[in-house]
Amino acid sequence: MVRNIKAALVALAGVGGLGLMTVPAFAGSLNWSGTVDDTATIAIRGRDIRVDSNFKGVRDERRNMDGVLPRRDLRVDLRNTRGRGDVQIIQQPNERNHFTAIVRIKDYQAGADRYRFRLVWRDRNEEGHWRDGDGPRGRDNDDRNDRF
Repeated sequence: MVRNIKAALVALAGVGGLGLMTVPAFAGSLNWSGTVDDTATIAIRGRDIRVDSNFKGVRDERRNMDGVLPRRDLRVDLRNTRGRGDVQIIQQPNERNHFTAIVRIKDYQAGADRYRFRLVWRDRNEEGHWRDGDGPRGRDNDDRNDRF
């Protein structure tokens, strides 16, 4: 019976290699929201989240992190962004920045606005391809209707 379970797991892993099933070794997400006036940066390293802003600050910040941003080569993607200005990834985690992902929110209009985003990450497979096989704008990135 143990042999049959092992064979089934090997078969499933083989199917995953064909892109029919995705099982990321490292995957997680950060749901963040807050009221921003002008500019804010959100830096994520491991389980630590640091928010920096101009003198106007960030108010009503909320965050919910699922998993840990690992200390390895990962791609982070923004999903489900809300707010009237720009929400962008300005740094991907890598060895040079001590595996820190940085998101910048830039609000160009007068007054503050409520912003929110979901940051997701996954690692590469043994061949160096992203686990979902589609890169940053892949099939699993069109979840604009997700709510958090």
